[in-house]
Amino acid sequence: MSPRTVVWVANREKPLKVVDSSSESLTIGSNGNLELVSSKNKSVIWSTNILVRSSGSIVELSDSGNLVLKDDKTGDNLWQSFQHSGDTFLPGATLGYNLKTGANYVLTSWKSDEDPSPGNFTLGISKQSPPQAYHWLNGKMPQWRSGPWDKTKFIGIPGMGGSYLNVLDLQQDFEKGTTFLYFNSFDNYFPTNFFVSSQGLLRFTCKNNVKLFPKTRCDAYGTCGAFGVCKTSDFPICKCLKGFVPKSVQEWRKGIWSGGCKRRTNLLCQKNYSSQPSNGEKTDGFHMMNMLNLPDLYTFVNNINEANDCYTWCLNNCSCVAYAYVNGIGCLVWSEDLIDIQVFPYGGADLFIRLAPAELARGQKTRKIVIILTVVSACALLLAAVFVFHRWRTSHRCNCYLTVLTPNFKAGRAWSVKEILRKLGLAKRRETPLHNLQGAKQQDPSELCIFELNSVLAATNHFNITNKLGEGGFGSVYKARLG
Repeated sequence: MSPRTVVWVANREKPLKVVDSSSESLTIGSNGNLELVSSKNKSVIWSTNILVRSSGSIVELSDSGNLVLKDDKTGDNLWQSFQHSGDTFLPGATLGYNLKTGANYVLTSWKSDEDPSPGNFTLGISKQSPPQAYHWLNGKMPQWRSGPWDKTKFIGIPGMGGSYLNVLDLQQDFEKGTTFLYFNSFDNYFPTNFFVSSQGLLRFTCKNNVKLFPKTRCDAYGTCGAFGVCKTSDFPICKCLKGFVPKSVQEWRKGIWSGGCKRRTNLLCQKNYSSQPSNGEKTDGFHMMNMLNLPDLYTFVNNINEANDCYTWCLNNCSCVAYAYVNGIGCLVWSEDLIDIQVFPYGGADLFIRLAPAELARGQKTRKIVIILTVVSACALLLAAVFVFHRWRTSHRCNCYLTVLTPNFKAGRAWSVKEILRKLGLAKRRETPLHNLQGAKQQDPSELCIFELNSVLAATNHFNITNKLGEGGFGSVYKARLG
């Protein structure tokens, strides 16, 4: 590990001053224990303090950083530093608990960057089913949590599956009562560890990638209070769940969200708690949210292998305020306040929140209004587009005028094509489409004029160059002579 880092301290409870540390020695005592002894008065400052049944023991420092006390004859491990971690969790170390022996293996921060005494922050595994990693202040107040373990990853850490974070593995042995978090594998060339700083920040390092927890305000435990949900990309980041309102509107306006939210409408099952609803009678329903770090304080329900069965279980238990069916876990239900919910941009799990029928209907009415407004807006835009297109076509149609000059080429006036053809005696020809146009008295004068090429050739002398007046954006302009 570079730069050189202190990962374990023997006498954390009684750290020595720098001036005194050089005069102490680490030895194996007469009772076979590893001991830190003062050179001044030969007093024992620290000891492994275990029962060594054999007459001899040896100490070994492995390449993984584990300091091991072994039986000299059998080679069995008697004590190892990996089961007494400090503020750093290394590959091969133990993080978890043993329910039968009562042993609890956690990481504990230093008191300060210079003082290795036990600090205020710890990282450990909760005794829930399924378990999750917790970061506590003073051993009680959660600061961050990983979300439940689904047998491959912690669902509250986006991107953990299939990434470098997937080197973690959590194993449970129900017969032995043990739950331990391990590193799947590691390469000595790359530093891999969990570290708890004296300021309460978690740092995970693997293959030169570093991830910090908590990274945002939404990562911090319970930022939005009970029945509140946090989303980093929103402003403000906190809002109440559907069907809930802030307990204190004034505090929420100030950005103080820890007070949380309360139900706007009581559940129907609470009003009719003594009787089951009959057929056709309204019942409570569920509103789905997805890509979440599921709320804390969940309960695992055994013997449920289908999402529909989890739904039925929660619906038939009025104390159930939400449920989730997660692959790799099964059915999780909540009967207390929903706390520490976060929306992720990807990953996470689905949560179904119990609401009164009135709250679900409120959402349906809103959706209907949105759909109606969307359809009306689309129709209006379509009609507007048709109208604009029609106006555009009309504005681009010409009245088909030719410049007509008198035989002496003095300034003339503009004649319509119909007038020119009438002067030329061509308008009376029944075989031309122009005859039909002249006969339609109700015809819109803005309509496009249609005439045969022979008529134009006769009026312009076959487009003689001497009759050409010039060119414009729509082509050449010719003069026509009246006979």
